[in-house]
Amino acid sequence: MYGACIHYIDDVEVIEIPELEAKSDTHTIYKGNRTWLYSPTQAEEYTWFAGDTLHSIGNGDSLRVNPTETTTYYLKALQCKLTSYDSVTITVLPAPLIPVNISVVNTLTNSDFTIKYMGDNRPELQAELFNSVGQIVRRFVFTETMNVGISDLATGIYYFRIRKDNVPVLTQKIVKVR
Repeated sequence: MYGACIHYIDDVEVIEIPELEAKSDTHTIYKGNRTWLYSPTQAEEYTWFAGDTLHSIGNGDSLRVNPTETTTYYLKALQCKLTSYDSVTITVLPAPLIPVNISVVNTLTNSDFTIKYMGDNRPELQAELFNSVGQIVRRFVFTETMNVGISDLATGIYYFRIRKDNVPVLTQKIVKVR
C-alpha cells in the first residue's frame, strides 16, 4: 500500500453574501431637483459611477446626485472579497410649467397677509410658512385668494413657500411686527 495523505481543514466559515442592491432600480425627478442613491446592502467598500464604470463619482453607501438628463448610475461593492455591481436609472423630466398668477400682499404685518391667486385655471397649490430657523409653522393647500392669519405667531421673520407637485412656484419673506 502506498503512503496515504490525510488533510485536515480547520476554522472553516460559510458566509452568505447578500445580493447587492441599489435602491431603487428606477427613479424619476424634475430637472433641477436632487435625489439620493443608496444601498441597504452591507459591504466593505462602495464606489458609485455615472454613465459607465470608468470614472467614479463618489464612495460610501449613499450619494446625493443632481442629474440634468436621464442617467444610469452604477454601484460597485466589495463584499467578502467578491466584487458586485448594480445600477439605478434616474429619469429627468423637464420642470412643468405652472400657469398661475400669484402674489403675496401685506408682507409687513402684525395680523395677516393675503395670497392673491388669479386666473381661469387655478390648480391646487401647497403652501408652507417657516420660521427663521426652518421650522414649519403653517402648512395648507389652496385654490383661490385667501388671507393667512399670523397674529398668534411671535414677532420675527418668516418665509412663505408655494409649490405645485414639489415644483417651487413662489417664495416670499413675511415680517411679523408688533
